[in-house]
Parts: sequence; C-alpha cells; structure tokens
Amino acid sequence: LLLNQMYAVSPPKGFDIRLTYYRGKGNGFIDLPKSRRFEPAFNCTKGFKLFNSTLVRHDVKRVVYTHPLHDYEGGYDIEKCPTFDPQLNCYIDVTFELHPPGECCNVEKFRQRAILLAADQFYHGTCESDKICAEGRSSEPEAKPCDDSFICDEGTSLENSLKYPCPAGFICGFGTTPDTKLEAPSGQLSHLCDEGRYCNRMISEVGNEVCPRNYICPTGTADPFEGRLANDGLLRMLPSPFSDESIHLHYLHGENFGFYCDHEMKCAASTKPSLKKRFQTSWKLPDETDSILEYLTRQQKPFSISMNEATQLEATCERDKKSHFIQQAINRNDCNCHSKFLILAAIYRLWKCTSINPLDDLGLGEPTVPSMGNGKRDFWYSDSRVHLDRQSATAMDPSMEPFGLNWGEGKVCKFLPSNNKISLTQGRIPHSRDSPIHARGIPSESKGYLEFEDVAETGNVDVRFPIRFTWQSFLVFANYFELKTSAVDEFKRERDAVAAGKRSNIDPFVFDIFKSIQLIEQYGEKLEQFAYLEATNTSSSLSIELSYVDAKNSS
Repeated sequence: LLLNQMYAVSPPKGFDIRLTYYRGKGNGFIDLPKSRRFEPAFNCTKGFKLFNSTLVRHDVKRVVYTHPLHDYEGGYDIEKCPTFDPQLNCYIDVTFELHPPGECCNVEKFRQRAILLAADQFYHGTCESDKICAEGRSSEPEAKPCDDSFICDEGTSLENSLKYPCPAGFICGFGTTPDTKLEAPSGQLSHLCDEGRYCNRMISEVGNEVCPRNYICPTGTADPFEGRLANDGLLRMLPSPFSDESIHLHYLHGENFGFYCDHEMKCAASTKPSLKKRFQTSWKLPDETDSILEYLTRQQKPFSISMNEATQLEATCERDKKSHFIQQAINRNDCNCHSKFLILAAIYRLWKCTSINPLDDLGLGEPTVPSMGNGKRDFWYSDSRVHLDRQSATAMDPSMEPFGLNWGEGKVCKFLPSNNKISLTQGRIPHSRDSPIHARGIPSESKGYLEFEDVAETGNVDVRFPIRFTWQSFLVFANYFELKTSAVDEFKRERDAVAAGKRSNIDPFVFDIFKSIQLIEQYGEKLEQFAYLEATNTSSSLSIELSYVDAKNSS
C-alpha cells in the first residue's frame, strides 16, 4: 500500500508525466467514499476519548482514584506504593510494609486504586470531519479532535479551529461536525443544553453554566437574561407542533392514560430505551442531482441505510418545547404576539425596500458573523434563507453560489392593501391605540407601512421610517441599516446591564425590534413562509378582527 501511495506522488521511471501520476490519481489512487455532509449510507462512527494512565500530567501531580467498574488496566496504587524501584522494575512501599499480593506492582483490574492524574487519549472514528489538522512546522503533525463548544468543518486548521462556536442552547462535545441532521453521530444539534443550565459560548468562556439565581432554565436554554431558547424546531425547519391540534387518548404505562397530541407522543416515544436499541434498514437509489455525494452518485446500485427508530421520532420533535412555552405565555397574557408580529412585518418591509447591504454572513454554528473568513451557514442550513436578490446573495459570499444560494426578485417599496389578510407583505399594519390589536410602538405617521418613498436627494436611501424605539423615545430612521445598527448596539448595552444586575429587564420596544432584525438576517425572505397570521372561522382571545382594522384605518 505504501509503495502504491508513493507512485501517486512520484511516478516510477518510464511513466509519462502527462498521465497525471505526479500529485494525481495515478495507479495509487484509492476511491474512498466522500460526503461533506453526513450521509447515513456511510454509517460512520464518531471518535472517542479514553483515559490513558501513562499520559501523566506532570504539571499537576494530582492523585485521583479509578472506578472499579471502569478500570480496565490494573497496575500499581500510587498511595500504597509511591516509589518506583528501577531494579525491581515496579513501584514499592518505601516503609517496607507488607501488602497482600496484587496491591503493589500488580493491582488487578476492576479494582479501585490511586493513580496520578493523566490525560485522555483520542481514538479516531471513521467520520473524517470530526478532526482538525495542525499546520506549520512548530505544531504537531497529527490530527486532533475539534475542541469542546466549537464546530469544525472539513479542512479546518489549528488556526481557525475556534472560528465557529456551538449554537446557543446546545452542547457540542469534542469532535462536533456542522451536520444539522440528528442522525449524524456528532452533529451540532444532537444534544440540547441540560435542564437547570444555560449553554452559550458567546457569553461564557465555559459554554455550559449553572442557571443564575432568580431565573428558570428549561432544557435548551441559550440565554436566561433575554429569555432565549435553542429554537430547535425553527433551526431544523420543522412544521409547527400546533399545525395538527387533534388530541387523542393514549396509553402510557401500567394503568395510566392521557390526552396528548401526536407531536407530544412522538417526543415521548423518542426517549424510550427499547426504541434506542432498534434500527430500521431501508434502500435508497443514487441521487445524481446531489453533487455533495461524490462517491454514491457514481454508483449504479441501491445502497442500504440503517436508522435508529428513536432518532427517527426525535427528528420530528421540537425538543426544547419553545412553542409550548409561547402558548403558555399567550394564555397568561404575558406575550403580546400580535404586536411582535406586526413589528416584524413593519421592519421586514423596511428591509425589502431600503436594504443596501447583503444579509450578514452568519457562521455555521451560532448565527453570528465569524471574526475571520466566511460563515458558510447557507450551505449547512440549506434552504433556510432567501436573500433579497442575486447580487446581494453573491456579495455576501461569492464562493457559496455553486452550493445552493437562494434569492428573491429584488426590492419592493409598495405593498398591497388587503381586507382579509395581514402578512409580511400584504395588509395595512394597524396603529390606532383604539384598536384592540394595534402594534405597540407604531405611530399613525406610518400610514400602515404600505408604501415607502425615498426623500434623499443624494447619498443613501431615506424613507423616514417612524417607530417607537424605547419606552421614552419615538425615532425616525432613514433605512434598514440605520435601524439595525442602532438596535443592535442598544440591545447589547441593555442585555449586559441586565446580566450585571444594573437593570431588571430589556426595554420591550428594543427587544421586539432587535429580535425582528435577527430573524430577518437569519432567514431573509424565507420568513414569508412561516411568519403569518392564519385565517380562522372562530373568534378567540388570540384573534384579530380584520374588518375592525380596515374600518379604523379608513375612518
């Protein structure tokens, strides 16, 4: 094998260099399966760390104790026999106290013993992208696993191994890959942050902290100070768990029954130990349209896929139960979701008309702009974002164009009125304080945000967008970029003040504006597909009477 690999680098005498043997495939080329994204047909296994007692931490010299069930090595006990005798080639007791056989040089395995703290050794799996490669003569040449709380794409070097932090609300162990499918053995969305803790590498060096006093941290908490969850369902583009509200009587266990919707039962079933041990095998034909599967698309025969049954159910489940918490907040009248939606619609229309910059080049993990290089989010979260137009999409990252960038038809400054619908692009946004569903913070000068007119004589676009920015101030912004800059700065200032105990909460107007901007930057025109008001035939406390809105605006 080594000789063949050498042929692929340096051709033997007599071979024609034009046949691409030099640094080419040659007769040493091995056709290895390759897929940048996780492909279940490969069934790769992730690497793992295992304690190695020979890798002693000489800088620490700390005594620790093995667990009898996990001590597979056996050996000496550093407390009973602390001195090494080179003549006997074993550790001895310098007091010459007699010990029963096996307690000095050769303690049997599966018994507790005292040893010096040592390091873990990484054992590579078959998933190649859970390792990063060191560069430069001064660094170690071997690959190492990606660090905790970070994500490594293929081709990651030591210098940029901390480029992509784990998405907030999730736990990323060593060797985490950018895969977003739960079937991937080391995907970035595999493990939610534990209940009672919050996980956010952007606000904590540890990335996994105990919930602060006077706060509640359910599973998947990303930031308790701003009330942010992992957003598991939206990240994986799952349908709303309330899209099918039919509730049925289900058997639980013993003599227990309960009324649950299908979504809740799938989530509960995904945690059953019996299903975690069961797998289903299916067959799939090669898909020639998928250019990512460079190996499988060249095969002409079906390939098998083995899937865990519990994981299949979990993949359809909103694991952080965010929709459930939102519904509870609405029922308690703690959330004015009508107002939040209408604020989002107003700012979305401002973005559609006045955007002068591309959407942020967000990272493939936590949706923030990385400190260096490109974010590559559009590749890993494919079909989750639609840019304004082709020019703005390619301006964000020209190298992403062959990998599925999505864009719309460009700017729009006039939006259609509607008597029976309010969406991000249709309908007059109500502003009257007499209306029971007005969007707090939208002044009457907005005229429902149906049309924007550029009044700038020179320079950037200026549509004079009025909005209540804080409890104490109404401001007018020239365009989306100006509003975005001010809102991001103000939100960060107030959020830091809350975390430091200098404020009790973030200003609700700043909060709504900032969250709207975050959604626009992360999803673009894709928001039109899942941010809307649904028509209903029955009235409730959550309903908007559109005929009332139209009458108020026409009066």
